[in-house]
Amino acid sequence: MSLIFRTYKDINDYKRIRTFLEGSYESYGTRFDDNLSLFEFQTALSRGLAEPVKSIDESLKNVLLWFHGESVVGLLEEDAFCLAPEYRYIFHEVVEAGERYADGDSFRSWEVYENDVDFEGVLLNKGYLKSEEYWVRREFDLTDSKSLQITFPQGFTITSVPELVDAQQVFKAYKLCYGIEFNEEIFKNMYETSTYRPQLDLVVLDPENEVAALCSGRYEEKNKLVP
Repeated sequence: MSLIFRTYKDINDYKRIRTFLEGSYESYGTRFDDNLSLFEFQTALSRGLAEPVKSIDESLKNVLLWFHGESVVGLLEEDAFCLAPEYRYIFHEVVEAGERYADGDSFRSWEVYENDVDFEGVLLNKGYLKSEEYWVRREFDLTDSKSLQITFPQGFTITSVPELVDAQQVFKAYKLCYGIEFNEEIFKNMYETSTYRPQLDLVVLDPENEVAALCSGRYEEKNKLVP
């Protein structure tokens, strides 16, 4: 069966993308592993930042998809891509599609892991230059979380984001982390996603009850992931 390439169509594609990301969470495409939590968060963010607010379909209308039968095996959203492990060989098609749908933008960059010779080879053969910029990701395994003791300075407390009474404190907490002005619509969309958990969305308050730090995570139930 040959692969089918097309742009995002409707909410059924949204569901197919979610299923694809649940099954491909160990593969990668972009600087950070693509996964359901990240996809839902970015979609909620994109919808809420728009004026007027976008629907899911409006937000994802430019996403490019590759199908094997009814199943998504690859996607490209701007420069962020993800491929099922057994379909890495279509990366050259992904690059070409990205160039065709670049919306007149003459500059395009791609991010792949260092020494991924397959992906690097495709890009170099098409005339891309390898930059000196690189990112390092280090993983920590906290297997004995029950023994973890957290001590805060006197007067500092921890609470969940939904428990904050002042909405401006919520917006400030997220701006500290992401550098973006959040709004009520973004949080409304975010709270409705399948991966949002209020007990993982935490802030530290200083003695004046002002937000000092944010630690936010999501929970992907099928794979038991907390990215």
